Amino acid sequence: MINLLKADLYRLIKSKMTYILLIVCFGVSLFTLGVDVVMKFLMKTVQEETGEPIPELFTGKSIMFGCFSLSSDYGLLLSIFAGVFTLLDIRHGTIRNKVMIGESKTFIYLSHLITSMVLCVGAIIFSFIILAIGANLIFGYGYQFDSKELVEFIKGFIIGIESFIFLASISTFFSLITKSTPLTIIFTILITIGLVVISSLSNMAPESLKYLFYLVPSYATIVVTGGGILSLEVFWCGLISLLVFTALNTVLGIVLFNKIDLK
Repeated sequence: MINLLKADLYRLIKSKMTYILLIVCFGVSLFTLGVDVVMKFLMKTVQEETGEPIPELFTGKSIMFGCFSLSSDYGLLLSIFAGVFTLLDIRHGTIRNKVMIGESKTFIYLSHLITSMVLCVGAIIFSFIILAIGANLIFGYGYQFDSKELVEFIKGFIIGIESFIFLASISTFFSLITKSTPLTIIFTILITIGLVVISSLSNMAPESLKYLFYLVPSYATIVVTGGGILSLEVFWCGLISLLVFTALNTVLGIVLFNKIDLK
């Protein structure tokens, strides 16, 4: 397992695709900041002309935490890059060679899963830092950063990172099971967007069903990216849900992957 993981992580570090992804994330972050600057200018112009107050939508906090949305540009980018990177191992016949020399399929799957998680988490943290620097310099944080806000920041960051670990588990599952780039991209995007849509329906659901929505993997993430206050019950329900579904994806993926003939 250790040797497999070392080889996959080494391949990740040396791959041009990794650096292309970081460059793309950097570009998307700059584009996001540019769009937000333009939008704020337009809203300010409208406010001056109409005299009507317009709610403050652009803060450093809302912009940098917005990157954690699974349906955002970052979510779509990382689902594609993580899937394609894993599939390269299949396309080059490396996985088949690993099986032929006696490596465990379970360890092969776990090694790819961890590598995908490193790729997704590393790229989203990189994007978060770029947005945090740019957005806070341009717009300011938007909230008094006291001890209470520090707790909110930490809770939001944990949920955001776990969301992309969950995304990596979905991408790895479809990559190794379907062995198809188009299917991996399509299924991963459909599932993540579907979860976001389901979570968005919570506003129309009766109070008695609120905990069912709390357990949807993307619900807590939507609260974070939408600038809402992440209560302890939503935080723990969201964190547990993300961990459980990540584990279920992994177990199901290992079971199915072990049944596939790669020779």
